[in-house]
Amino acid sequence: MDIGAKTLKRRYNTYCIKNVDMGILYICYILALQQTLISGLTHFGTVFDNVECPNIGRTNTQLLQSDLLYSEILTVGHYIPDKCMNYVADFGDDASMFTKCSVSNARPFRFCENCYCHYVKASNVYKRLVQDDFCNNQLLIADKVQIIHNINRSMDRIWQDADCDKCFEYLREDNGTVHSALTSQTREFLDLYRNFTTCINETESSANQTVCDTCRPYYRKMNEKFDNLLNDRKDPEHVCMDIVDMMNYTRITWGEELNCTISHRNLGAIWAAVVVLGLTPIGFYASFAVYGAKRTRSPMRQKRLQSLAYGSLESPRAETVNEDESPGNHVSNHVTAS
Repeated sequence: MDIGAKTLKRRYNTYCIKNVDMGILYICYILALQQTLISGLTHFGTVFDNVECPNIGRTNTQLLQSDLLYSEILTVGHYIPDKCMNYVADFGDDASMFTKCSVSNARPFRFCENCYCHYVKASNVYKRLVQDDFCNNQLLIADKVQIIHNINRSMDRIWQDADCDKCFEYLREDNGTVHSALTSQTREFLDLYRNFTTCINETESSANQTVCDTCRPYYRKMNEKFDNLLNDRKDPEHVCMDIVDMMNYTRITWGEELNCTISHRNLGAIWAAVVVLGLTPIGFYASFAVYGAKRTRSPMRQKRLQSLAYGSLESPRAETVNEDESPGNHVSNHVTAS
């Protein structure tokens, strides 16, 4: 007899002892069964809440199987070869190290120079996994979530957003060892940054002005080098993020903490443009006053104002009156006048 049956019988005897009526016996049996079910559910919930998390670091297929029965049933007929699981183990180790390194080098940003090894190893493991058709089908495209693929894509996105390829001349892995070489531009900038940092640390003075005067040549050279990298003709505005972060915080230290801000732009062209724009209106009006053509206005004569007096010889009405006079009148007037 199992534990549930024993519990039910004990509670049946507790509730229904010395009761001979069948109806009462039936009711007592139902009550005992109800108490047993409630106790069982409470005990199950307590056991379930106290279950510890599985060991995430295990990668063997036998260790990954849970002690629960349904997991053992689901794993039947779904065996993954050790070769594929080795890919999973290696990629998991390198990806976890890459994530830890990325977080540790987020500020100050030294991600490219410190985490390239883990990135190269994880990327190479993923490439070998993709090239293996059987393991690719079993691990990468077997479900919709595609955890391994998405993790690798996230790693690539972080690496590309930081422009880490601009730091290195080459990156390669030989027998588990990653070999790297910085570009000449990167080495030159790092040397300038090292010289500037050494100057700041070794210059002892109570006044910042001494530090500014002593380290200003190193700061100018580093600024010029960064501007050249930023304005590269081959790939402008794409600079290794490690270098960008170094330059940004160097400028903050130089300007805000040391108060050594200097002007990085040539203001001569700006002042020349201001002068030219200011003199342009003056020159325009002066040249117009000297060489401009003068126009003379000719007043327009109206017909009704051609004569000052009405009936003058020049007016049209006077001519009409003279034409209407008879010849006799002309003669008489002539005689009288003589």
